[in-house]
Amino acid sequence: MPLIAAKADAEYFDAYLDQLFGESETLASIEVAVWLIFVLLLFWAISAIFRDRKAHEPDAEEPNWIALVEDEYERGNYDKALETLATFKLIYTKSATLTYWEGRCYFQMEDWAKAVEKFEGACRREPPFRKLVREYMAFIELNALVPGVEGYLDGRTHQRFGREPRVGAPLVT
Repeated sequence: MPLIAAKADAEYFDAYLDQLFGESETLASIEVAVWLIFVLLLFWAISAIFRDRKAHEPDAEEPNWIALVEDEYERGNYDKALETLATFKLIYTKSATLTYWEGRCYFQMEDWAKAVEKFEGACRREPPFRKLVREYMAFIELNALVPGVEGYLDGRTHQRFGREPRVGAPLVT
């Protein structure tokens, strides 16, 4: 008996919905529209994935900025190296490596304050750069070239530079 009552209730409910909405073409068209929107969103998401994947593929014609900068740096063209770095800084805005190379150029140009600023910026972005800038910063600290630079000197640094290091002596890393 309960099964017959449930079936009667379902038939009553269907009849009530038909009476309320009728044999609604509106509901059918809404269902079609929802499925169409779902398919379009799915297509859009898949195409976005493929666009991202293509955007991250390395471009064969992309210049090797590090080679360009090193070449100018080795020639002593620090201004030209800084120009190259500024160009690539537009693309790689948060690169600690670019900031480190800017610091090296300013160091060789004896612009100590800018060198310290760039070295500290590289260390803030990527703390492992502290090892790379240690000797440059120790030289600046030892010669008191920029006030406030401290904490880079240790026993090995004093031995490397001697008791009286020359100001402007280039460091090779």
